[in-house]
Amino acid sequence: MSLPQPGDTSARHLISSVGLDQTLFVEAGAGTGKTTQLVERIVSLVIGERLRLENIAAITFTEAAASELQARVRAAFESRVIDQATSPKVRTLCEEAIEDSDQAAISTVHGFASRILNEFSTEAGLPPRVKVLDEIASQLAHEQRWERFVDQLHANQDHHELLIRLSLLDIALSPSYLGQASFKNVAAIFNQNWDRLTGLASTDVGPMEELDFTDFDRAVNDLASLVEFCTDPQDKLCLHLQANLLPSMGAIVSMSDQHRKLRALVLRAKNAASRWKVGSGGATKNWTIPVR
Repeated sequence: MSLPQPGDTSARHLISSVGLDQTLFVEAGAGTGKTTQLVERIVSLVIGERLRLENIAAITFTEAAASELQARVRAAFESRVIDQATSPKVRTLCEEAIEDSDQAAISTVHGFASRILNEFSTEAGLPPRVKVLDEIASQLAHEQRWERFVDQLHANQDHHELLIRLSLLDIALSPSYLGQASFKNVAAIFNQNWDRLTGLASTDVGPMEELDFTDFDRAVNDLASLVEFCTDPQDKLCLHLQANLLPSMGAIVSMSDQHRKLRALVLRAKNAASRWKVGSGGATKNWTIPVR
């Protein structure tokens, strides 16, 4: 009694044998046999197409997957060597593949790239020995680059205005506690996506622009003018503006030192946010100003 064949038999047959000269995209769920089909495809290329295993590249995303695939490919050839039904010609091909298995290009993307750069370092204009850093070494290298960047940032007079504004805005270069947002977090993201930053490092953004509070000053003056149109002297919003908001905002408008003005705005915004979070209890109040 023969077992029923899976419904995707033709697709599996295409992957492992008849479609060896085609570029295929295979989409399937976990545990459906994608790795098995890939192993069979490699075996068919060696036995059916007479390709040496060392001339086949199999690329995976993780080191674990690459190790598993390499072990399964070797096991597939070994099983055919010990199979009494295997012809002498096929057994010879399988034995050659076993000899090539340790040098086969079955690896991760970065492992494959490293192999190419090492084998063709002269053509790539690189030193004879190129190695891929592991995760820990890569993190240490990033930390060293960040420390050099911070040292250079503080040493350059052109960057002093930037550092002053970062301090006034409470923006940290490096986190002081776990989870604090900082420029170092941004640098880490850039480090992980360096290939998307082509040309960015050479972009000259020029000197920092002067602080401009024109829009803020105009908004405070417009708000003060609007209060004059209130027809109800007991209106709560109007009283709040006159007693609380406009005096502090007016004091900030009158400041001539632009750095003091920026810092005062930051503190005012933080205090307002704190009062709303603690005092409102999540309630939303709607106020209107009747105008004549």
